[in-house]
Amino acid sequence: RNGADIDDRDSVFMKEMAARGFIAVTADYDDAVLRYMDGCEGFEEKSQQIFDDSSAGSVLHQLCQDDNNTFGHQNVVPVDCNQGVAVNGWSQGSHVSALAGNFSPLVTAGLFWANGNSCSACTIFHPTCFMCLSIDVSCMNSEQIELANEKRRYITGDKDAFFGACEDWFGRNHRNNVIDQLRAIS
Repeated sequence: RNGADIDDRDSVFMKEMAARGFIAVTADYDDAVLRYMDGCEGFEEKSQQIFDDSSAGSVLHQLCQDDNNTFGHQNVVPVDCNQGVAVNGWSQGSHVSALAGNFSPLVTAGLFWANGNSCSACTIFHPTCFMCLSIDVSCMNSEQIELANEKRRYITGDKDAFFGACEDWFGRNHRNNVIDQLRAIS
């Protein structure tokens, strides 16, 4: 990762899940904003590195199958991934974790914050919505996600800076409505 958990969002969520009796971990990855330009290929690569339970280096393999991992499978903190693995992510992490089921059947549920299939970086760089940077994120479309629809939940704000509405000063929307995107991905 290019930086720390700046606002402790990941750590707080992990601690809350652990307090509820879940085995909870976070995974670091290169999450620089410009890595969004890697699009689906970048998200798929990151997801596979974290969630491919057949790959010895992945986080999921270490937790679920590596007998030498102190905090993994059958050790100090026993992990039984056959009970299911729930994933969650925010923004770029949402895209990476939404693809988790494509790399492991152990993934049984997901909560995805600030997700969509058409990313437009308008409001951050150009408040008037002109000269927007658009990125196709079609790998988020429902038919590309292995995790069953009824096992996925999405939360994206209407004014999300990348996936929400981008209105110019005259109130005209210059990109896909968040509802349209959520319908396509869920």
